[in-house]
Amino acid sequence: MLSSGVMANTTYYVGDNVTIPMRTEALIAKDNIIQRLDINTPVKLIKDNKNGWSEIEYQNNNGWMVSNYLSNQPINDPELPKFKNQLSLANKNIEKQSAKIENLSEKNSNLKKHIDGIQQKLLAYQSQVLDSDKLENKVTALSNSNTNLLGQLNQLKTDNKSLHSTNFLTIISVLTLIFGLSIGYLISRANYKQNDMYRL
Repeated sequence: MLSSGVMANTTYYVGDNVTIPMRTEALIAKDNIIQRLDINTPVKLIKDNKNGWSEIEYQNNNGWMVSNYLSNQPINDPELPKFKNQLSLANKNIEKQSAKIENLSEKNSNLKKHIDGIQQKLLAYQSQVLDSDKLENKVTALSNSNTNLLGQLNQLKTDNKSLHSTNFLTIISVLTLIFGLSIGYLISRANYKQNDMYRL
């Protein structure tokens, strides 16, 4: 443990069974950690503020650490090598997990790109379906228009036949009238001549 009244620039050692964070200020927060120091890491004491925090220097970086985690002597714990081995294995496991996470992130990114591509194709297909529906509506409209035109054409043909029939009957009637008038005229002439003979 760090005792009060120590001299500045004295070498001390990190003395706990876990890695201890070195912080940018004398405050525990998630975003002010500079780095974590292992057991028995030698650091230079810059200032003891007597408020539970000590300013230290490590590898030319200044920061703050809880004073209770500092000791003026290295810790000779028989379990230390075992703990360091466990810590090394844990770090390797973390690296493996990080690699797996990175691999999964890459797969997730590729899957997202694939999904985006499918969505683009789906939008293009939907657009083609809409165009097909519009074309089908146009074909239906043209078919209906063609049906109407055929109906009008049939009506014109019917009217034309009726007109031809009417004209033919009119001609027959006129010819019959002329023939009748001619017969009447001839009969009249014959009667007139016969009367003249009786007068003589």
